[in-house]
Amino acid sequence: MIEKGVTEGMNRFYFLLKASMLFWGLSLMGGLIFGIAPAFLALMDVIGEVDWDHKELSFAKMKPLFRENFKRGNQLMYSSLSILIFLFLSLYTASQMTGMLFLMIDFLLVVLLIMVSVASLMGFVVSSRYEISLNNLIKLSLILLFKEIKASLAIVVLLVVLIVMTIKLPAITFFVGSGIMAYFLNNLGEKIEKSLVLE
Repeated sequence: MIEKGVTEGMNRFYFLLKASMLFWGLSLMGGLIFGIAPAFLALMDVIGEVDWDHKELSFAKMKPLFRENFKRGNQLMYSSLSILIFLFLSLYTASQMTGMLFLMIDFLLVVLLIMVSVASLMGFVVSSRYEISLNNLIKLSLILLFKEIKASLAIVVLLVVLIVMTIKLPAITFFVGSGIMAYFLNNLGEKIEKSLVLE
């Protein structure tokens, strides 16, 4: 029983390791700057199909999905990133000021940073499951941010865990972090999809 559990744990770790390596390989195909988002969407799509079977996880299976998601992935990533950079710079500027008003502005900006981060990842979940325009994708992501409170909180917890892992165990995060995030978001997407269908 213990041996079976250890074997399964090792297989799952290898799955996450392989998934992350494929992600970085595909990201390099896009010159890293334009490769991260489509590679992540491709990874999410494949993880939804293979269900922990590392033998089914392959570069050949992910490459066409990478090309298919290239434009949408970069649109989603850089529209979100531009908002996040603007909010972060605003927070940095406001934090240099003193007074109760600026303290309230700091708090509001931190909340907005968290909300945009969660909505962005929700956008990846939606994009991996539905063929919709970018405008509708952004609208649906914002709706789900408030409608699926448990899912939004789960994403916040995931981000905190990955940030702590990056600080404490950067090598482990590099080798399995993207696999963990893709699996988690794909799983979350299945639950959200079921709840939307039931309603």
